[in-house]
Amino acid sequence: AVLPHDGGQGLAKCVVIGDMLGKLYFFRPQGDLVLEHYTEIPSPVTALSVYTIRRNESMVITGHEDGSVAFHK
Repeated sequence: AVLPHDGGQGLAKCVVIGDMLGKLYFFRPQGDLVLEHYTEIPSPVTALSVYTIRRNESMVITGHEDGSVAFHK
């Protein structure tokens, strides 16, 4: 999933990737790891979506192999 972020030089993005352990990894477009976040669900992340709440504030929604759905702000 791609997180929008209004940077000083226009619209920059952050890419979010989920793994088999239920963790999320946030990367800058240049490939730098910005953040690791444990979803507290020990099941593989199988779906990701991003919902923009307001400028520079988004919610990441994860779907997991065990059927769980989690909202991360």
